[in-house]
Amino acid sequence: MITRDRAVELVEAQLARQREESPAEWSFPELAVAGAQEHEVGWLLAVDSAEYLRTGDLRLRTTGWCGTYLVDRFDGSVHWLSRSRTRTTGRSATSARSRAAPASTRW
Repeated sequence: MITRDRAVELVEAQLARQREESPAEWSFPELAVAGAQEHEVGWLLAVDSAEYLRTGDLRLRTTGWCGTYLVDRFDGSVHWLSRSRTRTTGRSATSARSRAAPASTRW
């Protein structure tokens, strides 16, 4: 079973890898975990700009493009969900898991 702390570690490692692997001409802000919520299939972790999380300055939010990560509670696999997929009402974390893209394919 994956704990909340381990889920945060896994997503932070994924964010660091994606930042390192992104082309130099892309200017992405540093992202950080903003919150975690436990579900039957794992942990949903919201991410946002690290600078926004440090300062609270709304101008620094990533507003709408960074999405949410799902960390499978059993195997620790990390999956990226777009904001549109996580905002759909009436869908459970279980159905979100079936639609999730592996985080390694996000970029």
